[in-house]
Amino acid sequence: MFTFEIFREEVITCYKEKKQQHKLYSQLENPSPGNLRNLCLIIFSNGLSKEDTQTFNEFFNPLNQSNELETSINRFDLDKLRPLRNFILGKAKNPKDEVVKLLAILVDFQPRPYENWKKSNSTTVIENDNVESGEKDSSEIEAEIPVNTEQAITALNDANSLKSNSKSKYLVVTLGLVLLLGVFLFIKYGTLQKQCMYWNNDRYIAVDCKEKIPGSEVIALDEHKLNNFRRITRPDTLSNKDVSRVWYSKVNNSVEFFTEPGHHPLYDKPLKAVTAYILNQHALEIKN
Repeated sequence: MFTFEIFREEVITCYKEKKQQHKLYSQLENPSPGNLRNLCLIIFSNGLSKEDTQTFNEFFNPLNQSNELETSINRFDLDKLRPLRNFILGKAKNPKDEVVKLLAILVDFQPRPYENWKKSNSTTVIENDNVESGEKDSSEIEAEIPVNTEQAITALNDANSLKSNSKSKYLVVTLGLVLLLGVFLFIKYGTLQKQCMYWNNDRYIAVDCKEKIPGSEVIALDEHKLNNFRRITRPDTLSNKDVSRVWYSKVNNSVEFFTEPGHHPLYDKPLKAVTAYILNQHALEIKN
């Protein structure tokens, strides 16, 4: 029987593995309550599935005190995020269920939520039971071979045919697994030569570490930045809803906006969360 305890262990294991592989949001590298709340706002702004929205509501708005989930996250007491922080740091071994479910979203654990994970594992158990049942039926056929010689030969051939079909199925499954493993290894290691990246106008581009890019600095690959860090080239598309959701830096008396926190890719200046004043002065005025 699969229990929530197993789900909890798999979620925290997923966190540890992704941390070693540097595949986590930067806020999880230093999981302070403030960083955790900011990360929840980022993930919310990126869009949530129906199930993830329900998990967020159960955690941030359990009493339905607000009609706006974003408002509930912004006003959420930081002290109530300490159990999540302690669970991540290994200081709490048995947190509440909603803490585990929230971490599953933050580390993009799959399958989720818990109900989907449980169904997935239950399906595996049923399939294994069916295989064992099929083997038993085959042996029963052999045990019930009739005395008549002609019938006995026919029954024996049928039993052998069943065994042959069973072996064929196992062979197909094995070949399928080998193929999947090959695809996985190709995806994981086939591009190992691209372990660096450089900034190109509005995003990072993966590149071989030995390659020289004129006028650009080649740095170590950060998959999260590679996939998510962008300079916003159309600031006129921003609105007041983007306050504290995007980041900015002043460069040569002009303001550049970015989708993620961190440092300016060219000048190494720390990015700041955009304020209503900055947005009105440097983005909304373009629209007007």
